[in-house]
Amino acid sequence: MAVPVDEAETPFAAPATLGRRACSRIFLTMVAGALPGCGRSGRSGHLCSDVSRLTEAERELRFQTLGYVDDTSDPRSCRRCQQFSVVTGSPCGRCALIRGPIDPDGRCIKWAARE
Repeated sequence: MAVPVDEAETPFAAPATLGRRACSRIFLTMVAGALPGCGRSGRSGHLCSDVSRLTEAERELRFQTLGYVDDTSDPRSCRRCQQFSVVTGSPCGRCALIRGPIDPDGRCIKWAARE
């Protein structure tokens, strides 16, 4: 079933109707664009999860040894930790113990209250 299109409202020349394939293509493009931020409520999310520049030893320290996780609901989050520092102009911060970008809502086992 084709959906009628008002040509006056479209910024480009389009046929008078959009077919099933065109509608599916538009829908899939919109869904694909929305997925990277899915479930993150506009927070730092995937930006702070990029560990591609870390060595294997640094990744092991980050995840296995210190148990770092992004986006926890725990009140003892990185933003409230003594080891965390804000990076101006970035949604991610830094940690004195862990290399790489740190989600302010993340957490690890070495959490220490700010003084």
